[in-house]
Amino acid sequence: MIAGSGPLLVGVLHEAAGGWSLPYLLIFAVLGAQLLAGLYAGRDRYLEDELAPARLAG
Repeated sequence: MIAGSGPLLVGVLHEAAGGWSLPYLLIFAVLGAQLLAGLYAGRDRYLEDELAPARLAG
């Protein structure tokens, strides 16, 4: 439902603004938010296994 409202919102903004400036601004703002979320989610992370020394000791 969220993705389906995107084209409708772009069309409404296009009609209200009388051009493509405002819809493009919205698209680039959403693109920037998705880029930041993707970079944050895809960063390198390492998890320490706290039980590893106990398993090795036996």
